[in-house]
Amino acid sequence: MYKKIIPLVVAVISTIALVSGCGGPEKKLFSVPSFQEAILRAMRGDAHANDTLSQLFDLSIPVNPRYNSFTIDSFSVKPGKRVYTVLLEYPNPFYNRFAIYDSSLNLLLLDKSLNGNLTQARFEQTKVPFIGITESFRSKDNIQLERLTLYGVKKDSAVVALRIFLKYDDSTSLLTQKLDRAQPEVITMNIEAKPEKLLKQRIARYVLDTTSMTFHGDGKPFDEAVENLILLYKKKFSDDQIFDKKGALASIGNLAPPDSGKNYSNAADKRAGFSITLPPAGWTTEKNIFISSQLKKPMRGTLYSNSAEGAKIAVIEIPSSEMAEAFVNYQLDLSATKNYSVRYTEKIPFKRSFLRFFEYTCVSKKYLMIFEAPQTSYKTYGGEYEQIINSFNIDC
Repeated sequence: MYKKIIPLVVAVISTIALVSGCGGPEKKLFSVPSFQEAILRAMRGDAHANDTLSQLFDLSIPVNPRYNSFTIDSFSVKPGKRVYTVLLEYPNPFYNRFAIYDSSLNLLLLDKSLNGNLTQARFEQTKVPFIGITESFRSKDNIQLERLTLYGVKKDSAVVALRIFLKYDDSTSLLTQKLDRAQPEVITMNIEAKPEKLLKQRIARYVLDTTSMTFHGDGKPFDEAVENLILLYKKKFSDDQIFDKKGALASIGNLAPPDSGKNYSNAADKRAGFSITLPPAGWTTEKNIFISSQLKKPMRGTLYSNSAEGAKIAVIEIPSSEMAEAFVNYQLDLSATKNYSVRYTEKIPFKRSFLRFFEYTCVSKKYLMIFEAPQTSYKTYGGEYEQIINSFNIDC
């Protein structure tokens, strides 16, 4: 069963690395069998093999040798020059990989942002060949999504030339764009929308910039429509979702450690027995006030807020004998362990905002944290909010 993942936040948890293939010691002549064996060894945690592959895998997290599919392919980019591609699909997409190497094992591109079922194809209708990866995956349980990424090789590096959604289907709304024709440097897509009012655009054109090897076009309204439909989807869905980096690490048994707090100010509350780090500007602190938002009844606590962003973080000490569910109307059914126990939820859509709830327990101390921010603010400042949440620490 594939781990369900939302593409909007996958960008937060995955990085595309572009690496120039130059320098370093002379390497052995390339052979596909030795290349494959190095990948398999690195997959099992062999640091030397992983170094040879320019850190194809992150060995700081648990290794995962059980993949769904593993494909090595190659093609010629100019006379006498070939590149080799690696596509790895896992049950948990956090481990998915697509990489491009040259014949000296120089890494040209590494993409860790691919979701669900992955299909690779050569896209040769343009003047130069491109590699296409299609992702087919679900979001919020019932949304079927497809996304296409085209990769091009330019001199001794590779680039993401185009990344677009191809399909959104939640059984009541449908958006698709399909290839109509491909001229040497122009791709034309036909767009269908049901109901039609979802999107007026019916054709999208993408033109290749031969200098940067990337496509530019008028397909942005289609992608924006898909992203808005995902964001506004209101039907109940399971908690088995990955929304952000913290959720991705939790899916493999890790909890993101507190951020170091560089460039952040520490808001320690010695009387309350906890600390939290905040950005140096924009945030205010109100201590020992009555807090009512999202609580079954008002309680005294500390409120951190940013009026410009509309974000609020409330911290309330609760009796060690009580569970967070006694005070809020949500189930905290995810858990992790730092130097104390943590129970929490992922992001919960609420009207036009996102909510998150955390329960921290250390010996006889227990705290309830309530996070609330507009969805538009989260899209811009989500990384900052995660840093603040991860910085929370109890003086046990």
